[in-house]
Amino acid sequence: MNRRRFLQSGPLMLGGCLAMGLPSTLRARGLRRLPKAAGAALGSARNLIFIVLEGGPSHIDTFDLKRGAWTPDLLGPELLTNGVDWPSGVMPKLGRMIDRFSILRSLSAQEAVHSRAVYQLLTAHRQSPALADEIPNFVSVAAYFLEAQRRPNDALPTAMVMGFDAIGAGFLPARHKALQMGADGAIPNMAHNRPDADRRFKLLDDQGALQGARGDLRDDFLEFQAGARRLMADTELAALINQPETDAQEHPFVRACRTAARTLEADKGARVLLMSLGNWDHHIGIYDPAAPNGLAGLSAAFDDGFSLLIESLAAAPGAGGGSLLDETLVVAVGEFGRTIGPLNTSMGRDHYPYALPALMAGGGVQPGRVIGATDSAGAYISDPGWSHNRYMLPNDLMATIYSALGVDWTARFEDTPSGRVFEAVDTSLNGPAYPIEELFA
Repeated sequence: MNRRRFLQSGPLMLGGCLAMGLPSTLRARGLRRLPKAAGAALGSARNLIFIVLEGGPSHIDTFDLKRGAWTPDLLGPELLTNGVDWPSGVMPKLGRMIDRFSILRSLSAQEAVHSRAVYQLLTAHRQSPALADEIPNFVSVAAYFLEAQRRPNDALPTAMVMGFDAIGAGFLPARHKALQMGADGAIPNMAHNRPDADRRFKLLDDQGALQGARGDLRDDFLEFQAGARRLMADTELAALINQPETDAQEHPFVRACRTAARTLEADKGARVLLMSLGNWDHHIGIYDPAAPNGLAGLSAAFDDGFSLLIESLAAAPGAGGGSLLDETLVVAVGEFGRTIGPLNTSMGRDHYPYALPALMAGGGVQPGRVIGATDSAGAYISDPGWSHNRYMLPNDLMATIYSALGVDWTARFEDTPSGRVFEAVDTSLNGPAYPIEELFA
């Protein structure tokens, strides 16, 4: 880097360093939203289950099946009655309920590296080291907007994450950070390991009452501790969430799906659940039937889990008189697709950002639809399938999710650590994002 470039980058570097060094209490206090831009939220969903298929499933072998000489018999390709080509050999349950969810086939990713692509999927922002400390996970943004709807007896936080380490709450208050759960949906340490826990907590409370609010990181910690104690004090939660499943061999993702459905049915404050089914990064041996994390094994786990979610939520009563599925938006998507046509020299498929299908169900989504299309090879978007003359981007998907939850996806905040305006859905690189209203009309 020459001297001029270094001096030009100095303010940016300094801004990033200052942002990362600011206490979270400065990031959390006195948030001021800028005036709302044009846009109306759909408000068709009360809850959200968002499933990240981490690693990027091969789109032409799963949700946008393209048959070729490479297609193995184990996929069991089948043309269903609604004209959808589906891998019934590895996802038979979803094939039988194809009329209960919809498929987006005109999404395109903008990143081809896992970490960057997942980051954009979960934040609706492109990754920037200078801003990493202040950009929140979308579940924290949703929790911020849904906070006014919380009830005094809600023991669970609004946002919960199962199965992987997600991005934090950024500049938002610490109480909006998602509760981290295990890959199977279990919450650890629900019981205190000391018999005199009540006496110890009383001592802490007495000390806290003497000290009062400190206006620094300690207040965030005390708020977190109070939330943990509410969880531990709710005797129903351990039985609700940490239930031993009947089949110990069941895939952790399926157990997590069962826990997710139980958690929403319990209606104890959790509204936004982020889940993960990983290991789709099939550069090598994608069709190996003996590999537990091969395409066949992961597709079977997803088939079991996603179909279980649809059936469990549909069978449970919702808060508004319909079913829990009617008011819960369920989304499953990877961070990108995989290369098309014949396999690579390692009998696998590599990263491919240009086609990124997603499955969506419940929460006002009209089922049985296929929106958009790729060309015959699955290479590029051939039909956007919506009212905007371009393919869909991850930020459009996030605008759709926010809108369905009744969240203002155009919201902007100016009092961030860096001083830059934060947009719930970033428009700085690609212009406005739009909800995919064709899913709901």
